[in-house]
Amino acid sequence: MIESWNDVVLISLILGFSIVYFLWVTVYILKTVFDEVNSKKFKKDFIAAVIHSKPTWEEIQEIIKLCKISRARAYEIIQIVMRDILIGNLSFG
Repeated sequence: MIESWNDVVLISLILGFSIVYFLWVTVYILKTVFDEVNSKKFKKDFIAAVIHSKPTWEEIQEIIKLCKISRARAYEIIQIVMRDILIGNLSFG
């Protein structure tokens, strides 16, 4: 009888850890997808702001907040866009 309880506990633990792991992977994938969508939105909004005005850092921070991305990710995008502007790889139309 003790052996059958051990089997039930072991199977329950394995099943429980499997469910938790599956949920963790699902949340991680969804977070990554939403982060990428928000990053693309910020890049589009930042380019539009640069084209139509000269945004101040405070105005750029407002765009960052509205797009719900981290400042570190926004800084990376700003660097990429500025590089593209300087070398002429960014089309404004």
